[in-house]
Amino acid sequence: MGDNGDFAINEPEPKSLLEFPLDFPTCGVCGSTRTVAATVGEEERQKGKMGKDTMVFMHQFNSIILDPTRVALSVPVLSSILDICAGCGTVRCVHAELSMGIPQLQKGRGR
Repeated sequence: MGDNGDFAINEPEPKSLLEFPLDFPTCGVCGSTRTVAATVGEEERQKGKMGKDTMVFMHQFNSIILDPTRVALSVPVLSSILDICAGCGTVRCVHAELSMGIPQLQKGRGR
């Protein structure tokens, strides 16, 4: 790092504190590996109502990591998949990944 805290031109970018994708196969509260939506999906798969590669979960959140004061052609997007632990009912993250996305301009309301 330079004296003012900026990175010098020839220095590599700092390593990420996390290695994506992140998978959380067990509940941090009770240790169960089963989740409600995934269990229902597996039952439907066994009945032949779903394809074997279809992923079932309760919620997916996509968070755009964007500095509103800058213009960017591509921005990081953090995707988190949540489900409910079948052992204790805790809502928990089962998977998180970081990708790059293209910000979309949206027309304001009433215009």
